[in-house]
Amino acid sequence: MNLVTTKDGFFNITVASVAILLVLTLASSSIAVVKASPGEWIVYDDDESDGGFVSKHLGVKFSIPAGWNKAKILTVKFYVNELPFIYSSTDIAQVRVHVYGANGHTELSSLETTPYQGWLTVDLSGQNIVVDGDFYLTIESLGETGVGIWFDVENPDYRSYYGGPGSWSPPSLIIGVPVDLMIRAEVEQVQTHVEDKTAVGGTILTPQEISIPEGSTALSVPILAYILSLATVALAALVISRNFMKKNNG
Repeated sequence: MNLVTTKDGFFNITVASVAILLVLTLASSSIAVVKASPGEWIVYDDDESDGGFVSKHLGVKFSIPAGWNKAKILTVKFYVNELPFIYSSTDIAQVRVHVYGANGHTELSSLETTPYQGWLTVDLSGQNIVVDGDFYLTIESLGETGVGIWFDVENPDYRSYYGGPGSWSPPSLIIGVPVDLMIRAEVEQVQTHVEDKTAVGGTILTPQEISIPEGSTALSVPILAYILSLATVALAALVISRNFMKKNNG
């Protein structure tokens, strides 16, 4: 192979070398990834029901996992044992799922769904709800009758309530013993890159907050800075090579 040593040849070799360097750098930088924790279920019941509790509005107070600063709420599950009905009808009534902040009455999100007996699963991932501490997940009957949720009595966590925002009460006032309503939450750890928009008792997701699913990749800030530095060096080399050829042809 013959190397070209003319002005144009030297310039083309320099440009090609710089391009190869940048391509290799970008390819290798994709190895550096940022991974968020996978979805994690927060469960306070012991997975065995001891009875059911019926009310117009029931809920559980949750705390995000230890060591997390923020969490995105992905899914909520209610273990339904009695369906709500429309008065003087056999039609099943809708229910409304609420997400409240730590104070129990600041609503962060809500949606309606049709309930069914067993584990009623509601996807909240599209609501983009991010919390930075405690939060409530509740189910409200929109019919004339209440909705029933299974509970257990072993090792209660004192996090279950009935009533409504501003007037929550523990079911033990009626049942006589403390219980854990079988309501569960799936959450995902959130990595925040800039100051966020906060609400009382919770945080509303902004475009600057990124929840990264398990297995996905993202370039870290140091890698991006490294790439920019190499690009600057490459540009400087390009300028020097052009000036060198102009001088030799002067």
